[in-house]
Amino acid sequence: MLRNLITSNLLVCLLLLFHISTSAQSLDKVNNGTIVMQPKVSFDGNKMVLVANYYGTLKPYISTFESDSNSWSMPDAIFSSEITSQYEIRYPQLSFDNSKIYFSAKKEGKGDFDIYYSTIENGEWSMPEEVPMKINSGLDELAPAISADEKKILFTRPMPEEAKADDYCKEIYISELTETGEWTEAAPLPPAYNTCLLYTSLSPRD
Repeated sequence: MLRNLITSNLLVCLLLLFHISTSAQSLDKVNNGTIVMQPKVSFDGNKMVLVANYYGTLKPYISTFESDSNSWSMPDAIFSSEITSQYEIRYPQLSFDNSKIYFSAKKEGKGDFDIYYSTIENGEWSMPEEVPMKINSGLDELAPAISADEKKILFTRPMPEEAKADDYCKEIYISELTETGEWTEAAPLPPAYNTCLLYTSLSPRD
């Protein structure tokens, strides 16, 4: 189960490229020469969230697969300028039913990235809400990956100074939703998973 939940950014890209190459889907509207990063395809395969600087600033966007043209649509901004002016958003991921979006964000006035979520209401995404403090800390929480049932979440934090090989090493943490509706204290995965994870996206598979 745990191994299925963890997939490196490289593997995600390879799977996406394989899917695109075998079905000749077009990404021309997504890749228009600007910086495009951290793409994640939804569980149903019909939507893709990503971060790009189409208009000079890195912001989260969403693209929809258009079956009639076998291509991905021109991405739309996920959040209003009111929200993106207050939050520096990275690593978006849609929930199983596409009704929520989880992401890492640095709120204006704060020095670290925390994990937030937003829900879609009448076609618009709500103001971000922090996940419980048992997940967020005073360190950077990046690359959240939520399971299909929204009962497990993986993310990264910086490795302890004495353990990391270089400044870019990250450590994968997990938290689980209990039957009482509370999230467990986030804990690092076993050492076999945490030799030194570089900047990457985690992707859930179940």
